[in-house]
Amino acid sequence: MKGVRWRLAGSLAIAGGLIGSNDLIRNDGNGISGFVRLSRSVLVASQVAADYKLNQYREGDPDILRNLSHERGARRLLELCEKNGGLYIKFGQHLAQLDHVIPAQYCRTLSPLLDACQPRSIDQVRQVFRREFGADVDSIFSSFSEEPIAVASLAQVREN
Repeated sequence: MKGVRWRLAGSLAIAGGLIGSNDLIRNDGNGISGFVRLSRSVLVASQVAADYKLNQYREGDPDILRNLSHERGARRLLELCEKNGGLYIKFGQHLAQLDHVIPAQYCRTLSPLLDACQPRSIDQVRQVFRREFGADVDSIFSSFSEEPIAVASLAQVREN
């Protein structure tokens, strides 16, 4: 079981590093740079790994201690995904569905990511649109809804 914990912590660190380094310096239009995401990922992975490692020095039933570490690690990972957004939400959604591979505490804790995505502000949407298409939304569409019809981890649907 020790190897599984370290593999889980290592996998989280590697996945977070890969996702975070995708745009290491570039700002995503949401005020968060890849460096900030990567730093958060490394911090959370270190905290989760240290928590599991410290269990060998704690007194009590090893199964209970391990389950408590799973709970704390899952909460930290959920918070990381919510703070970093985008691909991290997608990563958390994927983990939430891996109940046959990872501890149940992670799947249960990460499950809100499956259907609780937050919309971006209209200002952020306009900024991304301008950056991607080189023009304002109003110059391309005759109308554009300020409120999204649907929100997902990586996209929003709006009426025009």
